[in-house]
Amino acid sequence: MSSTTIEWVTTGVFALSFIAAIIIETLWLIRKGWASAQKSVAYVMLTNNLSLCIGFFIPFVIIGTMLALAWSGDLPNVGVGDATLIVAIVIALLFPPIFLFLTKRVFLAFFKIRSGREAWLYSLAFTALSLGLSFIPPIAFFYIATKLF
Repeated sequence: MSSTTIEWVTTGVFALSFIAAIIIETLWLIRKGWASAQKSVAYVMLTNNLSLCIGFFIPFVIIGTMLALAWSGDLPNVGVGDATLIVAIVIALLFPPIFLFLTKRVFLAFFKIRSGREAWLYSLAFTALSLGLSFIPPIAFFYIATKLF
């Protein structure tokens, strides 16, 4: 298998994993009786897609800016120390899961699905599940595929 094929299949595995996470979360909401099917689908699609778009745009801008400065050779001239760059990388890594967690919690209240402790626990659990289910399978596939082929 060529490296290009492995990359495309890995992208497909990510897409299928992302869809599986959406289906699992939607079915869980319906099964628990927290929301109707329409409200569950709207909630899950809105929170996951909004968080995917905005949640990964911010790290893209942060890392992109750092790479542009590094490739142009201007990074040492900016006047920021290594600690500032480390903080920027940490923010870029932590922003997507925190944004997904907060988006899920805010939209639970907006859709009047749940509130209180249950809502916080649900948001935390499905943030971990969504990120884990969306990213672990493609990473594992890519690692195994590059070792085998």
